[in-house]
Amino acid sequence: MEKSAFLRDDNAVSPVIGVVLLVGISVMTMALVGSLVLSQGGIVQPTPDIDVDYVEQEDDNVSMVVTSLIGTSSLDEDDFEIRVDGQEACGAWDSSNGVGVGDTMNITGYADGGSCTELDETSSIAVILDEGSQSELLSTYDVRDEDAGEGGEGGESGEGGESGEGESTFTVSVNSYDETVTEGEQVVFDATIENTGEETDSQNIELEIVNDETGESEVIDQTEVELSSGHSTDIELTWETDDGDSGEDDQRSYPATVSSGDYSETGLVIQVEDDESTTDEPVSFDVLTVDVSEFNQGQDDDVTIDIEYELSGEPDNADVEIAAEFDHSDNRASEEVQNQDGTISFALEPQNQNDEINVEGVIDGKECSADGIEIGSSGIDVC
Repeated sequence: MEKSAFLRDDNAVSPVIGVVLLVGISVMTMALVGSLVLSQGGIVQPTPDIDVDYVEQEDDNVSMVVTSLIGTSSLDEDDFEIRVDGQEACGAWDSSNGVGVGDTMNITGYADGGSCTELDETSSIAVILDEGSQSELLSTYDVRDEDAGEGGEGGESGEGGESGEGESTFTVSVNSYDETVTEGEQVVFDATIENTGEETDSQNIELEIVNDETGESEVIDQTEVELSSGHSTDIELTWETDDGDSGEDDQRSYPATVSSGDYSETGLVIQVEDDESTTDEPVSFDVLTVDVSEFNQGQDDDVTIDIEYELSGEPDNADVEIAAEFDHSDNRASEEVQNQDGTISFALEPQNQNDEINVEGVIDGKECSADGIEIGSSGIDVC
């Protein structure tokens, strides 16, 4: 007698049902874990990318300037935690509408029992970005010893720290540059580079410009300088501004930095303005109207000619003249226009009541005129 195939199958649950159960358990477990993580941690927002630089002032204070800000246009002052030697820093931002590129905080010391203790050569500054749920150490800076040398205009900040014995150190001092230019003009930075180290070396000196709208920086110009120990040289770095650099408001500021491999001079700001010469309104007569008095022969032989005018555009941008004459003689009077509007009066003597007057307005040699104006007329438009 054959045994039934059913009796040989000793599996309690089919393999397909087992796989389905395992998948279901896995999905439920992952959903539970994800729910717990999201409910506790929330979504972490990316931290803005911020660069700052430091300038030591002659009064022993330190100015901290924001040189780059990517990921946001500005931050609140409360987002920055500035500490000196672990204590809250004393100082204030120069901006009243949030902190953006080019804004500076003047650090004078640190809070100590209700008063401020001044910075010294051993002070250490730490800048922390604190946005509540997350914080990040942005930068640290050690105030240099006074014996390390005085900074140039705007101060120097040693990015690489003090050089070891026998190394080269290239310091940077910007002597002059145009703080305000018209778009399309060239900005020239005159700088002195000095090797205060003990070895001959060559370094790349760079001019970096920051776009305060995007927060992006770009190396605009650079040059390589070779100096022996104790020697210095003067260089020029240039920035060719372009049309549109003044921005939508016809005026925009650009923070700049000139740096070597050891030092940077910051706090340089160039203001680019719109080219007003391209927007000057052309000069023309909006109003040129003539009034002529009556002729009273025997009492007053002169006739008064009052010419009222209004110009579009400034008369300084053109040569403007108004003239009047009787058509029967060379009895002519003229006057150069100095103001944008006004009234010019001429007194001319006619031969009789029927004499007619010619009036003309001339701008840069181009004339508009009205002829045959009768004595006693008023409100005659010339052009």
